[in-house]
Amino acid sequence: LKGHTDNIKSLILNKDGNLCISGSSDFTIKVWDIGQQRCIETFSIHDDSIFTMAINEEWTKLYSGGKDRKILETDLKSFESTLIYEEKEPI
Repeated sequence: LKGHTDNIKSLILNKDGNLCISGSSDFTIKVWDIGQQRCIETFSIHDDSIFTMAINEEWTKLYSGGKDRKILETDLKSFESTLIYEEKEPI
């Protein structure tokens, strides 16, 4: 899958194996359709590298953190992001 312009630091794969979310040092998060082998959404919500991600069971809320010290919650239906917390050091 081509799309990120720097190293991928975090990956999440759904149970069915047809969707993947990647977080990168290029400051973006991408949602991939594995069957179609293409990016279906890109989020530019962080100001630096994304190091870690987690998702809820329903695949509706994505949590991400990284070098910018921010923990963000992104609603995967509305694509809106909310700052949850800001750390003193990179996450």
